[in-house]
Amino acid sequence: MKAFSFLILVVGLTLGFNAPAQKLGEVVRDYCWENASGEARCLGDLKGQVVVIDFGAGWCGPCNSKMRELVQKVGIYAEKNVTFMSAMIDGWTSNSGADPQFLNEWIQRHNIPEMIEVVSTPRSDFIAVAGSGGIPRFAILNQEGRIVYRASGPSLSTVFAKVNELLAQDPVLASR
Repeated sequence: MKAFSFLILVVGLTLGFNAPAQKLGEVVRDYCWENASGEARCLGDLKGQVVVIDFGAGWCGPCNSKMRELVQKVGIYAEKNVTFMSAMIDGWTSNSGADPQFLNEWIQRHNIPEMIEVVSTPRSDFIAVAGSGGIPRFAILNQEGRIVYRASGPSLSTVFAKVNELLAQDPVLASR
């Protein structure tokens, strides 16, 4: 029985089920994810900004479509204190991970502007921040770093409406 329990624990850790989703309203832990240049981007460094995280994978057709749409529309926040992240859990093939080569290919394929930071995200961090559900999955953190929104496959108008609501709560942020 102990051997079976140990096996279940190891499988759970391997698949990332050991990290339950943080609750809406909680301050997100200071996760650090690697960008295409190999540099760490830490969520704790983004406090004071609205953070929009688009979780996806290269093999996911809807993730590719959503990124193309986001690239076309994100410019409306160029002068606002909003950070966008494309957090990739996998590369082009299922469970391949998202290494720097893939991240650079993702950026080139979609002509992603610098205002969208592309990072590699472990599955356990995806589950903790985005919760359970399919991809593409969006999470939004408010200026205090609290998770205030998350959903699978929302329209960008829904995501942007939430961002605008957060910016309206703090006029100083909206004018930066």
